[in-house]
Amino acid sequence: MELVPIPPDITPAGYAWQLLQHHTATDDQIDFVALLACPIQKAWLEKPLHQRKLSPVSSQHFVRMIGLGGGGCGKSWMLNKMIKPLVAQFFEGRNSYIAVCATNAGARHVQGRTLHAGTGLGATSSMKIASLHLTPEARKKMEATCKNTACLAVDEVSQAAAPLLHAASLRFSFGREIIHKLKLEHYLEASQTFGAIFCVILLGDFLQLPPVPEALSLLHPILHTTYEQQQARV
Repeated sequence: MELVPIPPDITPAGYAWQLLQHHTATDDQIDFVALLACPIQKAWLEKPLHQRKLSPVSSQHFVRMIGLGGGGCGKSWMLNKMIKPLVAQFFEGRNSYIAVCATNAGARHVQGRTLHAGTGLGATSSMKIASLHLTPEARKKMEATCKNTACLAVDEVSQAAAPLLHAASLRFSFGREIIHKLKLEHYLEASQTFGAIFCVILLGDFLQLPPVPEALSLLHPILHTTYEQQQARV
């Protein structure tokens, strides 16, 4: 992460503009960063002068964005060079920004972790709600990881199975429930997803889909497939 020197009284919008001037960004990238800078600016202006670090919990202002683009268009670059320093500058605490990805290679590009590692799930973990509850030890780890998180960026979201994305949202809610006094029955509301994080960004290329095991594909012998697959082949 690269922080651009700024005056002590600069606003989030002003800082975002400095970042965009410091780096060469496309018009689409400028527009994308502006969609994040605008609600941060509004929340910042409503804070008292002596409390200008923002809360990591969404309230009146929150951001839910999705960005689509092919490989190499600059999604990861935009996260690392502009969005990460913007969040780190105006939200307090460690881990104010977290990036996760569906794959190990993608996680390295966004300087983050995989969806499984970021939520304390294993490769064989069940995605059923009853199995996603946190043990006391797991809760401590999740709280340490995400209690201060104000921005969560999920890259390669098109390669993440829907149950895994739901599990990640629910695990973040469990990890922030006590500290931020969340009501879990509302965890599917737009402002409450992923533990009511101020900003959630989903990025990916929707022409890039997760691999399909042969046993679940049309290449598998029809006699050994599920009833649903057999109906699709008729």
